[in-house]
Amino acid sequence: MNSPFYSRWLSNFSADSLLDLSQIDQLSFTTAADICADSRQFLALPPHEIARIVTLQTSGTTGRSKRLLFAKEELEHTIDFFGSGMSTLVKAGQKVLILLPGD
Repeated sequence: MNSPFYSRWLSNFSADSLLDLSQIDQLSFTTAADICADSRQFLALPPHEIARIVTLQTSGTTGRSKRLLFAKEELEHTIDFFGSGMSTLVKAGQKVLILLPGD
């Protein structure tokens, strides 16, 4: 496993120990606090392959921001996913205004 976080988090888990979906509760979720603590621990590729870093403020609190790191391929998948999702809302020729924070 390339991610330091998941290498530690899953060190006592093996795919053989999960026999069916009823045992999925053996895995815990990654939390916002995990990401806020050190997002670099989630990095599973060399730092020079990071194409974009996004910092998200915590909504409704004064908590620490979350920093997310993306490879170029992940950004391309996001664009494809967004395009597919939007195609269920609008038809060819229609216009949509999308406002997002950031530069």
